[in-house]
Amino acid sequence: MHFIERSPAVALILLVLVTASRAQAIQPDALATDANAGGKEEQKLPPPLDAITYHLGNLTEHFKVVECKHYGESEFTAGDRVVAEETIAWTLEARRAMKGDQVFRLLHPNPFPNAFAKVRFEKSVDGKAVSADARPNGYSLIRDFRWINLKTAPDLAAGDKLQVWIHLGKEGNAGLLANKATRMVIVAPKK
Repeated sequence: MHFIERSPAVALILLVLVTASRAQAIQPDALATDANAGGKEEQKLPPPLDAITYHLGNLTEHFKVVECKHYGESEFTAGDRVVAEETIAWTLEARRAMKGDQVFRLLHPNPFPNAFAKVRFEKSVDGKAVSADARPNGYSLIRDFRWINLKTAPDLAAGDKLQVWIHLGKEGNAGLLANKATRMVIVAPKK
């Protein structure tokens, strides 16, 4: 936690909720399945990754997915920083009121210094799920800047929104499509 608190660059990178006029979006009414009604079903990522389903793990117990967008290179911004990498971002709405420390722990399920939830892409080979990550170390689910510090994490009222995202790196969506990814999952936290 001390690394994050001392790094203004990290804080700036993770800062704001944004919109991009050129981003392609998928709205909840266009979903193949309704993951918002109980959090058990998988949804599809937006184009060009719409052949890949996703599940946001235990976040779906606490949040409803309002929107999922794919941002091309240099379309997503975090604070004043324009992110050079392709990004997938979710806008989540709180199903019920939550204390700030609870939200912080949901968004930081692993021990520091690598507290972010880990994301993996998979494909099926001979009936078994195998990695289809285009990045050797997988991906991280980055969260809204407001929950960067446990002590200052704000409470959420039912209906409040926050944003989480993953950067696809230099490999972008092309790497995932080349690896024939079919599913995105949140990796269970380390105990």
